[in-house]
Amino acid sequence: MTKRISKSTVLEVLSVLCVILNSGGNPKVRSIAILGVSALALLIKKRKWTKLSTIVSLLLISYFTLNVCIVNGSRIDIKEFVVLLIRVVCCMIIASNISFDRFFYLYIKIIVCLCCMSLFWLSLLLIGIYPPFVSYDSGIYASAFQTIGFKLSERRNSGVFSEPGLFQIHINLAFISLNYSKQCIFKKKNLVIALFVFTILTTKSAMGYGCLLISLVTYFINNREIGHVFGSIRNRNEFVFFVGVLVLLFELQFHVFTSFITSWSSYTSRHDDTILGLLIARDHPFFGIGLANNNRIIWESYFDKLGTLSLYDPYNVGYLSDLASSNGLINCMYQGGILFTILYSYMIIKTYIQRFFVQRWVERTAIVLFFIMVFMGEPYMLTPIFLIFIYYNKNRITLNEVSYAS
Repeated sequence: MTKRISKSTVLEVLSVLCVILNSGGNPKVRSIAILGVSALALLIKKRKWTKLSTIVSLLLISYFTLNVCIVNGSRIDIKEFVVLLIRVVCCMIIASNISFDRFFYLYIKIIVCLCCMSLFWLSLLLIGIYPPFVSYDSGIYASAFQTIGFKLSERRNSGVFSEPGLFQIHINLAFISLNYSKQCIFKKKNLVIALFVFTILTTKSAMGYGCLLISLVTYFINNREIGHVFGSIRNRNEFVFFVGVLVLLFELQFHVFTSFITSWSSYTSRHDDTILGLLIARDHPFFGIGLANNNRIIWESYFDKLGTLSLYDPYNVGYLSDLASSNGLINCMYQGGILFTILYSYMIIKTYIQRFFVQRWVERTAIVLFFIMVFMGEPYMLTPIFLIFIYYNKNRITLNEVSYAS
């Protein structure tokens, strides 16, 4: 007999999928309304949340409200502010009703499905067959099946996400989480790892390759089969450290990695975005210029501080004059404030290390570097996939859940 899927399981899968799609999905698949409905349905079904989650939500909402109301020369974007508040509430509900282990069990499985689907549609694109219902929306050509890109001729793998860089973030997060998961999620784990690696390579994302390198290092350290060849985990830690030192010395001498990064088409944009963001954060260190504000005027006022070789310029002579803010970490810093960004990043990384029981210093260092690279990759630090970590802080295990049954 086939096992019947419960309503709770369906709601859990839908909620996790909505968290993923509302964290970088293209305009066809992301919907804050569906995220809200799925979280509400989950709450009605399971009827619980934790006291600490409620307190954390109130603190976040209070800070976000204070942040956007601070007089800084920019006007509040009501729609963006409401979306931010809905994310906070939905993450609170989902984290209260789906355990951390269960969330990432479903998260990894969903990412595997999205990888398979993306490779199928990418293979069709390579022979000139486009997915159905493609349209131009928010600057990209996309359908609910696959994102093509800024041009119809693009052949980088974005999956159903707005950009390849966003897709690789989710794959790498699933990869490194699978490395540390104590659950038996797949019988053929190595096959899934190979799928992740191949899919990341098809995104052609420089930051994705950097994150993949860290994911592979953690896989090397934790894989038992590799241990038969390289010995104990301690030996592998020492080996990784030794290789890392050699790579650093090699890079200092030959600048191979630096040349690779600077040759990438998005390098100039990311360089300028980083410098601009740091300049604004320096002038607005405490509360930033607003997480849900229209900051275009302030952003453009800093163009003339970059010099004549910059991507942006105040006279519109360069080939790009729009707001990009591609460095997520710096983006959060100049919009939300330096202290908030440090505390927020720390809580995400701390929660991940504690929940996945990452003990050794080499691996903890790798996790910290991984998240810093992920945060810097795209301006999506305040999307649900990262916000939800705040509610999974290990301290909440000791708190009693409050049931709201009728």
